[in-house]
Amino acid sequence: MSALPRLCLVSGADRIRYRSHVNQAVYAQEHGYDYRFDLGVNLGGLRSHFDIKLRVLQRLGPLYEWVMWIDDDCWFTDFRPGILEAVLEEATERDADIVIARGAREPRGFSSFLNSGVILLRRSQAATSLLEGVLTEPIDDVERWWDEKRLGIFTHGDQDQIVKVLHDRDLLGRTWLTDPQRLNSRTHLYTASAQDALVCHFAGHYDRELSVAYFARDYHLSPDLLPWEVARRYGITTRPMSPAEIRLRQERRDLRGRLKPYLKPLRDRLREVRRR
Repeated sequence: MSALPRLCLVSGADRIRYRSHVNQAVYAQEHGYDYRFDLGVNLGGLRSHFDIKLRVLQRLGPLYEWVMWIDDDCWFTDFRPGILEAVLEEATERDADIVIARGAREPRGFSSFLNSGVILLRRSQAATSLLEGVLTEPIDDVERWWDEKRLGIFTHGDQDQIVKVLHDRDLLGRTWLTDPQRLNSRTHLYTASAQDALVCHFAGHYDRELSVAYFARDYHLSPDLLPWEVARRYGITTRPMSPAEIRLRQERRDLRGRLKPYLKPLRDRLREVRRR
């Protein structure tokens, strides 16, 4: 029987929101991996858009040595050969079946136990158990169990369910929690170049497209966060965001920032009402 393919990169959402799929597809092509983007239209029985990730990983997991989920607000930034392979090799040395980055400490001081925006799963019983558990774990039970002092911020999503299932099913011993720069980093952790980390995750940004435009400008990348020589080789000629659009988007972001202290309590109260 032939060996399984090494790795499949997969992303998805309930709609196409950004051009991250261009960045991700080019990365996969450059490094010889398969790539999929799944809208979940043929999955059925989804409780929320988070289930797209879990169900797609269930479907693809048996077909590859490794499957790597990457959220649609994540962009590869380090295109050098061997960087992701080094993560896979170290995971093998550690005998880890589940690889997730620890949550980065954010500029406002909070952090999370892990960040599920990027997940590497080896074809294994541990990965199967994780996905089965998360798909059946009620988020209300997770919130009651959650200890913010020990586990960090609660995010009301699959990330929290993953943390509980890892603990409940004794899967932490099969899990490698990497530094964010190895797998799933944040803009404030970049200081020198786009090669400071493998993936930049723009979670929590009010206008992600504006943040991507700033990142491209600061690190001399194409609008899709590709090295320019790579973008040209693939004939990708996306125009950078114009200065006028950047200015207007920034003004809108600033306005939202001023309103946030008033809007956030309303959002939290609405969330509480829905849970009753």
